[in-house]
Amino acid sequence: MDFRSHTVIELSAAVRAGERTAAEIAQSALENVAHFNQAIGAICASDAEETRRQAAEVDRSVEQGRALPLAGVPIVVKDLEDAAGFRTSRGSGLHAEDPPATRDSVFVSRLRTAGCVVVGKSNTPAFGHKAETENRLFGPTTNPWNPAYQAGGSSGGTASALAAGVVPLGTGSDGGGSIRIPASVCGLPGFKPSVGRIPFGDGDAPMAGPLTVKAPMTTNVADLVAVLDVCVGPEPTDPDSIPRDIANWSTAVDHRPIPRRIAFSETMGFAEVDDGVARAVRDAVERIASQGVDVVEVPTVWSESPLSPWATQWAGRQAAALGHHRGTPRWDLVDPGVQFYVELGEGVSGAALAQAIDARYELFARLEAVLKDVDVLVTPTIAGRPPRIGQQGTINGAPMSDWAQLTYGLNVSGNPAGTLPIGLDDNDLPVGLQIIGRGRDDIGVLSAMSAWEELLAPIPRWPERARLDAGGETGSAPGH
Repeated sequence: MDFRSHTVIELSAAVRAGERTAAEIAQSALENVAHFNQAIGAICASDAEETRRQAAEVDRSVEQGRALPLAGVPIVVKDLEDAAGFRTSRGSGLHAEDPPATRDSVFVSRLRTAGCVVVGKSNTPAFGHKAETENRLFGPTTNPWNPAYQAGGSSGGTASALAAGVVPLGTGSDGGGSIRIPASVCGLPGFKPSVGRIPFGDGDAPMAGPLTVKAPMTTNVADLVAVLDVCVGPEPTDPDSIPRDIANWSTAVDHRPIPRRIAFSETMGFAEVDDGVARAVRDAVERIASQGVDVVEVPTVWSESPLSPWATQWAGRQAAALGHHRGTPRWDLVDPGVQFYVELGEGVSGAALAQAIDARYELFARLEAVLKDVDVLVTPTIAGRPPRIGQQGTINGAPMSDWAQLTYGLNVSGNPAGTLPIGLDDNDLPVGLQIIGRGRDDIGVLSAMSAWEELLAPIPRWPERARLDAGGETGSAPGH
């Protein structure tokens, strides 16, 4: 089954109506993992017996009349997130031998309670520390559009699995662009909600603090909104969770007037943007304008890069979580990129960390001033081109470590932001348009995404599956 042709909404309705069973859908997902995963490296752990057990339980619940809004929908869980029965390796040798998790995270628990079936864990860079999904445990995750290239990160395993049609739904997290980056380069919609919409909790503090949010990842906006509807809401054990102020997210998105006035900034005032990316984005903005939308061009949103306050907070958090391994034999198990952040964070003073946290207020205020008289702000999602496997991304052909520099400022300011695919570059890789909303106006961002999804969709919409054919069972994922 190619899940790119079957929406989450359709699949769950068919299971509830008795037209399909969760068991047969789960079997299709398992066959997809076995057939395609060797080519893309998206799934780092699977357990067919456990998946079939979950599916049978869902089918029994449906027969008993239980209301399951996501009945029988197969999902993958990003390997930074706990799913009971699976090891949470975090892409790191530090956790390669950990026992399987004994409980679900709050996010995964809500998905399972709604009827989802966990098929496996999706690959991520160690501790989600970079925009490329590769690690020393499981290797790289490739892009289904062109397997010579990266799938982006850090939710690249989920994005690659979705773009290849392995599953229709997965979890992601975004601490500096980690949903928007892989969604953009894999040709998917992606959404970073406001802090607290989908809670952490149970004493599970986010490793990057309030920079990081969680969200579902899907192949279309309607599914994304429908899944958010079962995931958002307060959690008593998460002090940052916010009350559910919207009864039905799908209805709220449908009833929001479509954007009529938008701001557009190609560089946000600080970034170098690849010429090819800029052309694709300007073409998308022209298509939006052709629908009667007033476009206000804004040369400068932030006059300086938000990298410094972001990196200071990120590094400080890494040092707090992992610094105790320095000087021990286990330090060698820490990915060199993570070691860099730990060492950087150990040099961060309390005053510097406070200043970095306080930068949120200035960045937020400047962004809100831009958004005052418009519905949303649009920018390129990615400043450059994604990297080939084992290389750096590029901007105008030059290798650049900061090829995804337009995403992380939104994690500092806290504004909701999404991405939509708008076309393909000359390497057959998707280009994305970033859509940014006012503080906590998640519905405004999702409404714009819904309004423009078909208008901006690239042709072809999905990569050819034939290039990913791994020859059957040899592509099975490692066990957990």
